[in-house]
Amino acid sequence: MSIHARPVGLAPAPTRIATTLGERAKRCILSTGSAFFRWLMNRHAFKRVVLSQKDRVHTYAAWMIRDMEDSRDITQQALMRLWEYRSQVTEAAAATWLRRTTHRLCVDRLRRRTVRSEVSLGALVDSRSNGDAGPRETLASAELRHRVGAALAELGPRDRAVVVLREMDGLSYEQMSHVLGLPLGTLKTTLHRARERVRRALTGAEVER
Repeated sequence: MSIHARPVGLAPAPTRIATTLGERAKRCILSTGSAFFRWLMNRHAFKRVVLSQKDRVHTYAAWMIRDMEDSRDITQQALMRLWEYRSQVTEAAAATWLRRTTHRLCVDRLRRRTVRSEVSLGALVDSRSNGDAGPRETLASAELRHRVGAALAELGPRDRAVVVLREMDGLSYEQMSHVLGLPLGTLKTTLHRARERVRRALTGAEVER
């Protein structure tokens, strides 16, 4: 037997082990990675998300910020961030990711304000409103939006967010909890308190008329 041959029963050389394991790991990564990356957003998926979510994002920002120019700016920022992080967000999770990002941008904008902006709710048109409504219905709807907006303006950012997400955006408690990072118990208590404050504000406005 040659002195250079590996004796029977001994383990293969460490270099060969490393090479074999490396090849197996590479095959595993490629096989699982290809399945994973199919879920991440490409340009077509991003476009679908934008078309389905941009109005919701803008409506939420408009109710939170109460300024049309700022709400448009926040909408653009949120969508740009989604594009930047598209390699980390699946299409299925994009809607919740966008709402959470939009909420954070709104809170940051509110904190940076030095002067509270004047109410301009006449421009806050609900994208779900009936376009066939007559002048009287349109005026009543505009007045109601103004009163609701004024009531929301008296709430803090978190209380305002829970009302908008629940009443305007129709999110479930679980979805709201994920967007705002609040436990369900805290969320429900906050929503109940915020609803009561809005109700009192609307009732008071009705009495004053």
